[in-house]
Amino acid sequence: MMESDDVLARVLELRAAGSGSKQIARALGMRPAQAGALLRQAAESLAGGTAPADRPVVGCWVSAGWTAGLGLAAAPAWAEADLHAAEPETAGFAQVLVARQERASRVTVCGFLVDVHCLGVKNTIEPEVIGAGSLPAYLRGYYSAFDRPPLSIELDQARTIVHGAVAYARSLGFSPATGFADTARAFPPGR
Repeated sequence: MMESDDVLARVLELRAAGSGSKQIARALGMRPAQAGALLRQAAESLAGGTAPADRPVVGCWVSAGWTAGLGLAAAPAWAEADLHAAEPETAGFAQVLVARQERASRVTVCGFLVDVHCLGVKNTIEPEVIGAGSLPAYLRGYYSAFDRPPLSIELDQARTIVHGAVAYARSLGFSPATGFADTARAFPPGR
């Protein structure tokens, strides 16, 4: 019988070669359910050794209309579509959501409500693990207060919105919301 670490290494090797759980079970002389359990264990051990900020990004979004009135005449391409989505009641308030891969069927989501005019990060949704299949419904719920769907943005753009607002608010004497430090681990500055 192979040692536990050897079995996991062999499972990962077979999986990387494209083998499914039944093929892995046959190759290792075990039941498919055992191979499936080992696949999950191997995936969790791989993800467990990865810092949250280093896990793959599934997506980043920002509420539409937040850039209205900010004087972005020379707007970057990602913000240009937003300039035409102005909603007076949401102008200056960016709701940002970041989703990262937790493991094969799970993602971690976290969010920020940002007042870019003055206060910086007003509220956060601390990291929460959800099923990967639940992400579209979570996204709809998170942005349900808005008339327009959120804009898909890059992680660096989300980082710029959040950390830029925090820096500006701090220059005015305002601190970010409680829980910001834990939530901001989704994208530390400069990373």
